[in-house]
Amino acid sequence: MTVRRLRAEDGFAVPIAIWMLMLGLLFGGLAMSQALLGLRQANASWDSTRAHAAAQAGARMAVYAINTLGLNGASVTHLPSTLDWTQCAAKADASAPLATVSICVGKAWCDPVAIDLGGGATATYSLSSVINCNAEVGFASLPTVLTPGTIQDCLKRRIVATGTVDGVTRRVYE
Repeated sequence: MTVRRLRAEDGFAVPIAIWMLMLGLLFGGLAMSQALLGLRQANASWDSTRAHAAAQAGARMAVYAINTLGLNGASVTHLPSTLDWTQCAAKADASAPLATVSICVGKAWCDPVAIDLGGGATATYSLSSVINCNAEVGFASLPTVLTPGTIQDCLKRRIVATGTVDGVTRRVYE
């Protein structure tokens, strides 16, 4: 009778083992999908942070260009002609990245200057023109003598810098 009873329970361990294996695979798959989702979110956050840092670096390079090339005009009280403040920073080449170019009178922004920051990060910056700013404060053309303090804010350059890392773009305005 004991032999007959053992034969009636043949194969009982195999279905239990298969069900346990299926449950283990299901929970393992759920854990793996959650881990991959967390990894994607961490990478997106990292790329966003790096893109913002690249934009900040572009803005710092723009300030450096303004200071190096003398494009700020903050202490100017006399301008001989409108052509004196139509200068923009330009990237000449990789070995000599700073040069100046003239822009057309009335153009609101200088052409963007691209910077390769390495590691897949790039930045561009653009400066506002001083000439177009005069129209914003009511001058049809740039006056010969500037009153200190009246359009000094107008002579300050505005900067828009954009950083890009792995398709993520962030912008900084100063």
